[in-house]
Amino acid sequence: MTQKSNVKFASGKRFVESMRHQGLSASDAIKELIDNSLDASADNIYIDVWSENSGKINIMIQDDGVGMAKDLLESAPAFGQSDNNDRSKIGRFGFGMPTAITSMTRNADVFSNKKDRWLYTYLDLDEIAEDPEMRLPSVIEKSPKDLYGERVIVKNGTIVVMKECDRLDYKNAETIANHAKQELQETYRIFLSEGRKIILNRELLKPKDPLMVMKNHLYAEDLRKGLPKEKMTDNSGYGEQIGDIENICVEYIDEKGVTQKGYVRIKLVLLPIEDIRRTGGAPKYGIGYETQGFYLMRNKRQIAGKQTLDVYARHPMFTHFRGEIDFDAVLDQEFGVQVNKSRFSLTKSMKDKIKERVKSLLPSIRSKQYDIMHELTDRADDKQGLAEEIARDNPYPKPKQVKTATEKDSEQALKQEIMKITKDTGLDEETKEKIRQSLTENFEKQMPFYTDTENMRQGPIFAWEYLGKTTKVIVNREHPFYKYVWLPMSKNLYSKTVLKMLIYTLVKGEQLHKETLQDGNNITHEELQNFWSQIMRKYLLSEKFSEFYDNQGFKEEDY
Repeated sequence: MTQKSNVKFASGKRFVESMRHQGLSASDAIKELIDNSLDASADNIYIDVWSENSGKINIMIQDDGVGMAKDLLESAPAFGQSDNNDRSKIGRFGFGMPTAITSMTRNADVFSNKKDRWLYTYLDLDEIAEDPEMRLPSVIEKSPKDLYGERVIVKNGTIVVMKECDRLDYKNAETIANHAKQELQETYRIFLSEGRKIILNRELLKPKDPLMVMKNHLYAEDLRKGLPKEKMTDNSGYGEQIGDIENICVEYIDEKGVTQKGYVRIKLVLLPIEDIRRTGGAPKYGIGYETQGFYLMRNKRQIAGKQTLDVYARHPMFTHFRGEIDFDAVLDQEFGVQVNKSRFSLTKSMKDKIKERVKSLLPSIRSKQYDIMHELTDRADDKQGLAEEIARDNPYPKPKQVKTATEKDSEQALKQEIMKITKDTGLDEETKEKIRQSLTENFEKQMPFYTDTENMRQGPIFAWEYLGKTTKVIVNREHPFYKYVWLPMSKNLYSKTVLKMLIYTLVKGEQLHKETLQDGNNITHEELQNFWSQIMRKYLLSEKFSEFYDNQGFKEEDY
């Protein structure tokens, strides 16, 4: 046997401090402890995040699992003491509890009840650092209610309290809880859907499926709202699975030297774009350029999301694409799963296998999203003018003539306009009817603007006139602006909306200028320019336009 030196593999303050810098967030630490609870067959897991009067934040995780016997509890706060070889469980290396605790705090209490007897130990990093042997305290009998009173809910199981956390990513307990809520609902969605309960600050968490395919997922009910009964199907509010992908089979050698097989299951989904846009838009559901991609699942627990895995490149027409890659834990080496399970690194061979399976389907998903979004855009353009709605929702200042106009004035103006359309010999009957319907709808909704085109020879780019409570804007067909700007930009709803908003802004400026002169006053160019800027700012920062912009899938690096 090789002679041993007196140097220890790890000891002292520097080691203790180094273990505190593992880059875990509060949510990561909480997840490490939840993993332990689920592996201990807990049906109910309670999480409390609260601030003391001193402002210090405590985090308590308690479960009703099987609990730990004395010898197991004694070693639980130590690194690498697990003897778990069960690959069906989430944990593996025995680093979960000590990693979570040391990443958040210098001091934690741990209780466990396995046979109607509460046992207690603690982890004090300052004590550990001062002890040359780095020994943990002995386990004693002690009830958690002696220290935490009514906060204790479970009668058996395990309780971990990370006290006076000093390495938090946020300084407010409510903020920490809110961020944890979003992550936990997604990470443990399968467990939650199977009936396991996670209660965070007294709130029962619901499964949040980023693919929107799980039955009764978090947004399913909301996405079905407002859908006519005749259009309602079982798939309404749910993502559509694209293709049927063959599982990837990987052979490996187990601990006994026997060749075994592990599997990777891949699912590609296109989110319900029409339902999403109808019920509030992509931002409401956390859908955007950065949330597209693959979500990795290991033993029913999500370990990562929003990944490209070098399998494809992010694109605005993939914003509603989601993929799920579910792999057996025996393939941890292929996926490079590290100690805290939130870090991973796929081997090149695994990336290549995944790419081979999905490469033929990704272009069709991109094309399908494009077709759906443009169909919805065209449909929306037929139904209503978004620019007119934005102008209606941001009316200030209203011209005096609009303020004083009566319903009778509007009705008379509508009749006159319909008469003009009816007499227009340059339009077929189908086009006339569409224009009449659109015009009538515009007046009924009391839109502030109505846009038309006319031949005005050597006239300006556009002109305008009051029609009751509406202002009619006429774009001059004989001006080069019509051919080279208006027509090309009208083919795209986004361009057309922005162009109309700009024209409406200029019209409002002219209306203000006209009223100012009528009152015997004058307005400077600087004042008019400032007025235009204010109106356009209101339009562009309005909630409807912001949502409309987000739904286009633009990204700043593209322009």
